[in-house]
Amino acid sequence: MPNISNKVGEDERRFVEDVARLLTPWGVPPVAARLYGRLLLCPNSVGLDQITEDLGISKSSASVVARLLENSTLSRRHHAPGTKRALLLQSGEA
Repeated sequence: MPNISNKVGEDERRFVEDVARLLTPWGVPPVAARLYGRLLLCPNSVGLDQITEDLGISKSSASVVARLLENSTLSRRHHAPGTKRALLLQSGEA
């Protein structure tokens, strides 16, 4: 499975890749599909730093695909108090 960190469990890696296989035929870029799959596994908001580490992608790629997911309403940004860093949430999270 391309680039996914060893810190992510085997079941989680398989899920992320399964989501990617489901979404790419619908025109979602593979990296965006993996990022979305990873977000689905996160119970709370997650920062781009964590996503880049988990998926083994560059921060610029993570930023671009995060924006694509936001524009598709699959995720949204959340700003934690006291920090300028944006966190990503699944679109349905409170």
